Amino acid sequence: MPDTRKIQLRSAIENSGWRIENVKFDDTIWWLDELWRLTSTWRPTGTTAYVAFMVDPQVVREDDPKRIWAITVGREPPQDKNHTGGELFSVSPRWPERLEEIVNAVSALR
Repeated sequence: MPDTRKIQLRSAIENSGWRIENVKFDDTIWWLDELWRLTSTWRPTGTTAYVAFMVDPQVVREDDPKRIWAITVGREPPQDKNHTGGELFSVSPRWPERLEEIVNAVSALR
């Protein structure tokens, strides 16, 4: 079952003038569920940003929505679980508020 938060975030980011260029999965990096590389379609065009979905190590099931405990936003991809390269947003509780905060943080990188 797809994570509806990712679907909502993808739509909100695309509606805010960003194109998701690359979605990366790497099973060898346990703390990272997905990494999105974004490119701005609004001025200044071509600006790059990254959105990373951080994994909660206490949640075992990969299809559990609680597996994603935080989302990071930055100009660089996270280097490791402790150096996220940007702002970190806890996704629960109050997802709709977090969604707006994340999109605002991405837009601020433009």
